[in-house]
Amino acid sequence: MKNKNADILGKMTKDELVEWIREECFLRKPTLRWLLFHRWKKRAALVSKKADAHIKSRVLGLDIRDKYAAQFNATHDVDEKLRLCKLIEPYDKKVRLWIEEGRKIDDEQAEVDELYRQLERY
Repeated sequence: MKNKNADILGKMTKDELVEWIREECFLRKPTLRWLLFHRWKKRAALVSKKADAHIKSRVLGLDIRDKYAAQFNATHDVDEKLRLCKLIEPYDKKVRLWIEEGRKIDDEQAEVDELYRQLERY
């Protein structure tokens, strides 16, 4: 049994070890479940904070982009369409970057979910 506990202590980072000592050192021996739970809790809080910040940072100017897009669809003049494309482009870049950031957060959330699944196994 000592060897199993020593292995778990070896898997802990310095911060995790300090946290375990502060919380439960005198109450119980370290377990893999405890370690996985605290890793999950820390990552879940971080991803949640990122997701909240992402939602609050909505892309500004979508209404302007939609106005230009409606003008683009209504006109038949090639030069006017080209001019409107140039006006729409910066807004489209902002939207693409915002969507890409959201996908990265979704990927991080999937990793957090996998940590939770590992936790359920122990």
